[in-house]
Amino acid sequence: MDNKPLTEKLRPLLLENVVGHIENLKILKTWIEKFKSEEFQFPNMLFYGPPGTGKTSTAKAFAREILGESYPLGLLELNASNERKLEVVRGRIKEFASCAPMVGINLVILDEVENMTADAMAALRRIMEIYNQTTRFILITNEVDSIIEPIQSRCAPFMFGKLDDVVMENYMKNIALSEGIDLQPDTIPILVKYADGKPRDALNVLSKLIGQDGNPITKSVLEKIVLTSSGTAWEAIYTNVFINPLSSDKKIVSLIEERGINPKEIIERILGFLILDEKIPDKIKTTMLIKLAEFDYRLAMRGTPRIQLRCLVWSFCNVGKEYYAKKQE
Repeated sequence: MDNKPLTEKLRPLLLENVVGHIENLKILKTWIEKFKSEEFQFPNMLFYGPPGTGKTSTAKAFAREILGESYPLGLLELNASNERKLEVVRGRIKEFASCAPMVGINLVILDEVENMTADAMAALRRIMEIYNQTTRFILITNEVDSIIEPIQSRCAPFMFGKLDDVVMENYMKNIALSEGIDLQPDTIPILVKYADGKPRDALNVLSKLIGQDGNPITKSVLEKIVLTSSGTAWEAIYTNVFINPLSSDKKIVSLIEERGINPKEIIERILGFLILDEKIPDKIKTTMLIKLAEFDYRLAMRGTPRIQLRCLVWSFCNVGKEYYAKKQE
């Protein structure tokens, strides 16, 4: 029995298994055909878009098809969140790029490039220039504006947006069928809304539905699972920003450092709750929105995510402290 989570068990091995992104896949498949017939040498690539939309899965599938039997020996895969320093670029990446390729090209997949330091990005750009004859890079990022322009200009850009509801609905129905998950018809819209166009989020919640003793998954059951998975936790973070900021502070650090949640997603979630919060007066809400925009800008300017979001929590706390104190009198 395969006990792997669905995100790993169902990670596509080939491009034809990737869900959505038809135009991107068409280009990549054409490049593979031309590369194997020695008609074409594909460029470096920059995959960008929201987290969970299939960027890394597509990059790995492309690498597997390009390298064939040399996979994964002809591939260097790094996560820039962990390998973000200049020494890694000058060491591991340069050493790999300088090796003679096994099948005509070396491939480097570098995930979460936005987390690299400025010096590391500058060194990476130089390596991309020097080893252009032997190595190709697939750079993956959630925030394309965080990548320096000299690197962007050396890559073919591929946008990976959220999938539309019809694609997501068919995708989840097929997964449920193949995994023996008995979904009631009225549960599909809830799943589609929760996944928000991200296949990874859909697989995460479907993983929790496996092994429900063969019982049909009803709307009420699914709503409880979805709330437990995300909604309640996010709402608690937002609420505690005002009444128990230390709790929100610790939770946000945990989300970033232990679960690898993108800082931008945390800001988007807080923004969503703030906009819908009818209890906060417009004057105070406007101040908070300005604060939120300020910290979003700081992240875009490569501020340390953990520090910036912790400062946001306490900034919100100070703004809302007087209002909540009066409310509780």
